[in-house]
Amino acid sequence: MMITQKQWTVARRTCAGMFAAGIVAALLVFASAPIDSGTDDSKNNDFPTIVETNNATDITGTTATLNGTLNEMGDMRFAGVEFQWGEDNQYSNKTRLKAMYITGTFSACLEGLKPDTRYCFRAKAISTEYSYGKGMQFTTLN
Repeated sequence: MMITQKQWTVARRTCAGMFAAGIVAALLVFASAPIDSGTDDSKNNDFPTIVETNNATDITGTTATLNGTLNEMGDMRFAGVEFQWGEDNQYSNKTRLKAMYITGTFSACLEGLKPDTRYCFRAKAISTEYSYGKGMQFTTLN
């Protein structure tokens, strides 16, 4: 199936357009989109996908597991989820994007962390728009 340049532009702007066209590669487009590095973690937009950040678990001196919950997907068939994280609330890192086809919990394991260091993180969901969970923190063991 071939698409025009105009269709491609529309598809890059809205995931809904990509679903309507039957293009399953929507997550690949959004995975390469720039990260919003804003610090307003309280911003919870009224988009179809709503995500929560849950407490980090299994924290050691160099590893931790980040946890989140995808609560709603709206009319979308799937949503992409990931975590943004870093040593401050600029979230300079992100985990690998995962596709979720139903609501529920998701997690990602971080490795190679610095001992006795505070990390900030938040969950992120991607469907027709971005949705962010509240920013949280954990400190690795010494």
